[in-house]
Amino acid sequence: MNQTKKKEGLSRLFEIAGQKKGLLVMAGVLSAGSAVCMLVPYWAVYEVLKELLTHGGNPAASDGAVMIRWGWIAFGGLVGGLVLLYAALMSSHIAAFRILYGLRVRLSEHIGRLPLGYLNNTSTGAIKKTMDQNIEKIEGFIAHTIPDLVNVVATV
Repeated sequence: MNQTKKKEGLSRLFEIAGQKKGLLVMAGVLSAGSAVCMLVPYWAVYEVLKELLTHGGNPAASDGAVMIRWGWIAFGGLVGGLVLLYAALMSSHIAAFRILYGLRVRLSEHIGRLPLGYLNNTSTGAIKKTMDQNIEKIEGFIAHTIPDLVNVVATV
């Protein structure tokens, strides 16, 4: 007996996404880039503290220009991280809404092929709930959870 194993997890999501999986991958890459940029301010603080501790006995001997430069690098890393995070969230939202549209179309086509007996025994509220609320739950996962998970993994 030949049984095919059903796809689960990300492979199933990419199967559902179809042509929109490029947007999901781009959202992941941008989110990882954002995580790396968000670590730059911590590195800059380390470098400023290193400069101050190197001249701990005489703080006036510290190079102020180096500390200001690291301050600007920290600011640039923060701004870059926020811009990349915004781009990641926008691409994941675009992908989510396009995927949801495709799911709604496929579900509508499926409902159109159902026997009338099923439709007579099922309330329109239950069908509407499936079309609206249950599919909208997928949007939260695709648009928010995936970039956040990638961001956490990249940060670690």
